[in-house]
Amino acid sequence: MVRLERSIKEPIDHEAERKIKIELELRAKLELARAALTQQQAEFEEERAKATQRETLLRGQVNLATIRGEQVAKLAVSRQ
Repeated sequence: MVRLERSIKEPIDHEAERKIKIELELRAKLELARAALTQQQAEFEEERAKATQRETLLRGQVNLATIRGEQVAKLAVSRQ
């Protein structure tokens, strides 16, 4: 009888080990995916910050050009 119990338990233990192994592999893949996602989000935020900085710089240049254009127009009118 003891041998019968062992033969019954071993497949169950083997099945449990297989499921645990699969779960650990899936958890490891999940952690890698989370790490990759975190890195992509960080890169996206960095690119967004750069784009915002460029936009601010360009808006400043446009405003400066507008002011200069207004000054040139006023000067041209005053010289007429």
